[in-house]
Order: sequence, then structure tokens, then C-alpha cells
Amino acid sequence: MLKLCFLIANIKCRNAFCDSCRGSIGGPRLFCLDCVIKDTEDYDSVDLCCAPECIGARITHRKDLESPHEPNHRLVKARTPVLTRSHGLTYTKACEAFKYVQGFCTKIAGFSSQSHEETGQDEQKTSSLGAASTEMLVKSDELDDVHSTPVCGEGGAEMEVETIPDAEQGQDQDPDLPTCGKCEGSLSFPFWYCIFCEGQSQRPLLYLSDDRRCCSLDDLFICNACDAEGVPDLERSSGKHTEEHHLIRCLEPEKTDDKPLPTEQRLTSMESRLNGMQSQLDKLSACMGDLTGFMKDLNARIGTNEQLLKLAGPPEKAA
Repeated sequence: MLKLCFLIANIKCRNAFCDSCRGSIGGPRLFCLDCVIKDTEDYDSVDLCCAPECIGARITHRKDLESPHEPNHRLVKARTPVLTRSHGLTYTKACEAFKYVQGFCTKIAGFSSQSHEETGQDEQKTSSLGAASTEMLVKSDELDDVHSTPVCGEGGAEMEVETIPDAEQGQDQDPDLPTCGKCEGSLSFPFWYCIFCEGQSQRPLLYLSDDRRCCSLDDLFICNACDAEGVPDLERSSGKHTEEHHLIRCLEPEKTDDKPLPTEQRLTSMESRLNGMQSQLDKLSACMGDLTGFMKDLNARIGTNEQLLKLAGPPEKAA
């Protein structure tokens, strides 16, 4: 459902102020999609400048926010003023773009994690080989007292120490993963994605739209370094990429296993546990009540038996 606040927003890029450093934003503006404003009649989005410390800041001083702005919120970068009538379209396309690139972000994160593991193994292997070769060279120097003595293996043949070139230490880029549209290099977090560059793709990738027709997308990903240099001069199949095209910031997906539960969820979980304990106490109290009634009934019967024995008198002695 489209947020009403984006329909009635009246924000201009050049008149915005950064909510982190409080300075005027003279260049590109980043605004948050996740922050909810309490008063929709006077809407004021969370705006940030492009300074790294401001992009990664946590905003807590805004009293009109239902909750603080977090560094992992979804951000849209606009280099031109966003008119009131365009906010609805921008919000909708940005949300669709975040949903679309989620799969790419997961694949890139998995590939990066695998590359780091293999790089660590290669470094460990290189370190082991280097230590072994150094030890052999020291032994050779001690025997011949000649620093240029080559390392020899069995049979007197020179043994070449295996080295791993830097270019081969990292794994090649997966051809199925997207690359930067400007430098064509591999993507690392954070990177950017254009929400307006659509058209016929050069790759045979077909996506099924909501109206059940096949269409192709000319996805434009831009690495953080190329984006910092300004708007790249790129001709896309849908037209030229310009500064009027807004970008979304793509972050590494958070690990749900290591992520702590929000306060509301923790309170809900504690409340359910307390309700379960209260239910068990109620059952125990009911059992105790039944046991008390049983003991009273037993005492009453014992009293009745004692009275009957008194009325019957002492037992007669046998002759």
C-alpha cells in the first residue's frame, strides 16, 4: 500500500538539510523509505548528505519519527529535486527495486563469503610454503656459506618453490552475478542500482511481469567508487542514464540467525511464556483444591466411622 505521506510530501532536493550533520545538502540527497513520520500533514523525510559518517549515522533527535533512523534502512539517492507529484512513483519504483535486487544481494554476499574463505586458505598455504622454503635456504647457507645457493630437491635438481600469484588468489567473478555498468568490475557492498534504467537487455534474461507478459530489464548496477565520481555517461537500451535517474543503496543482507530479536518481539515472547506459566499455576491450584476437598471428605468419613464404633460399644470377649 502506497504511503500517504509520499503523496503529500513537499520536499525539494536543493532546500534539504542533513539530519545527521545539520548542514545544507548542496549535492545528491539521500532520503529514507523506512522511517515513519507521526504527523502526515507536515511530512518531512529523513534526509542525509553523501558523507560516509552521515550515511552510517543513527538519527535519534527527530521527535516526529515513530522510531529512530537506523544505518541499515533503505535509502534512495536523488541528484535532482523530487517533485511532490513524483514522490508516489519514486517510492513505488524504489520499493520494487529493493525487492528485485534482494536475490542478487544474497548471491553476491554468498560469493564474497566463499571468496574470503578461499583467500584465507590460500594465504595460509602460501605462508606454509614460504616458511618451508626459508628454512631450506637457511640450511643450505649454513652448509655452503654461499647466499646464492639454489634450493635443491632429490637428485640435485633445483626445486622451484610454488607461489600463488595475487591475481590467482581470489576466485574469478561469477558470470551469473551482475557487474558495475561503468568499470565492469565485480560489486561489493555497498553498491547502487538505478530504478529507472529499464529496457531490452543484452543478456537473454526474461522476467515475467504482473500482466503475464515477458519483458527484459537492462539492469544498471554501479559500484560505490564509480558512483562517487558522479553520474556515469552510459547509453542504455532504454535510453541514456542521467542524473534524473534515482539510485537505491544495496547493502549486504543481514544474518537472521545472529540478529537479536527486537524489543517488541522479546516482550511478546516473555509475555507468552508468563501466560504459559500462569496457566500451569492455575492447573496446579485446581489440583490442590481437589486434593484439599478429598482430604476433607476422608476426614469426615473417618469421624463417622469413629462415632459408629463408639455407639457399637467395646467388642464382646469370647467365652
